[in-house]
Amino acid sequence: MFATQQHKLTSFNEFLLLNQEPLTKTKGNYSLILNYIQDCCKTISGYVRNIGLADLLGYNTSLNASGDLMAKLDVFANSVFGKAFKNSKLLYAFASEEDETITYLNKDSSYILSIDPIDGSKQSQIHLPSGSIFCLYKKTKDNQLSTGNIVCAGYCLYSSATVLLYVDKVRSALFLLDSATGNFFLAKENLKLPDKGTDYSVNEAYINDFYDKDKTYLNKLKQQKYSLRYVGTLVADMHRTILQGGVFLYPFTKTNQTGKLRVVFEILPFSFIINKLGGKVKTSATKIKLSNKTVHNKADFMAGSIKELNYY
Repeated sequence: MFATQQHKLTSFNEFLLLNQEPLTKTKGNYSLILNYIQDCCKTISGYVRNIGLADLLGYNTSLNASGDLMAKLDVFANSVFGKAFKNSKLLYAFASEEDETITYLNKDSSYILSIDPIDGSKQSQIHLPSGSIFCLYKKTKDNQLSTGNIVCAGYCLYSSATVLLYVDKVRSALFLLDSATGNFFLAKENLKLPDKGTDYSVNEAYINDFYDKDKTYLNKLKQQKYSLRYVGTLVADMHRTILQGGVFLYPFTKTNQTGKLRVVFEILPFSFIINKLGGKVKTSATKIKLSNKTVHNKADFMAGSIKELNYY
C-alpha cells in the first residue's frame, strides 16, 4: 500500500458489494462472477510481468479458433479463465476467443460470459502492453447478443500498471492493482470520454488497401494536425482513446472485407463501453446470434470521441 495514502481506499470487491442496488434485476451470482474475473486478471498480470522467467515466451505450433498462431501466453491465460468458469454453474455459457466452440454450463443461469484472455500476446513477447477483455451478457430466449443485453463489460490492461476498467449500465470505474496487497483499488469513477481528442489510432501500414472513404477521413485528421498513436494492442489503444479522446479505427479493407476484430469478444464489449462513457461507435456489427458458427465472426469497428466520429 502506498505510504502517502491518507484516506481509505475502496477495493473492487467493496465497490461491487456497495453498489449492487442498480443491478438487482440481474439476479444471480453477479458479484461472484466479477470476483472470479478479477482473480484471473491478477494471476495473468503476475505472469505477464515475469513472462521471460515463467517460460511463457514463444509460440505453439497450433492455431487458435480465429486462425492466429497461439503464443504460450495465450494458452496459459485461456487456461486460467477456463479453470475459473468451465466447471462452475455460474454461467449459462462461456465463450473464449481461443476456443473453437462455446462451453454450455447451466441452463438455469442468466449469464453468458465472453472472454478474450490475452489481447496483444505478440506484444507481450517484447514486454509491450497486453490485456484481457470481458463481457457479461444477459441470456435471451433466442441467444441473441447485442449491446442491449450486456450487463457489464471491461478490460484489464497489463502495462506499467495493471488497470481494471469496469462499466455497467449505470456506472463506470477504473481500478489499479496494488502489488503490496494484491487488491484492485478504485482510482476513478464516473468516467467521461472527452468530446474531442488530438490523436488517431489505426494500423496505417494497410492504408493502400483502405477504401477511399477511410483514406479521405485519415487525410482530414492529418490536415487538422492529429497525431498517430498506435500500439497494436486493442486494449491499450482503446484505453488511451477512452482517457484522452480521439478515434480508433479498424475498417474493412479491400483484401479483408470481413474485418479483423471479433464481434463477440471485442466489438460488442467496446461498443458498450464507449457508448456508456459518452463516445460514439460505428460498426456493421450491432448484434449476433450466439452459436459455434458465429461466435468468431469479425467486422469493422470505429470508435472514439463524438467530434471525430461525427464526420467519419
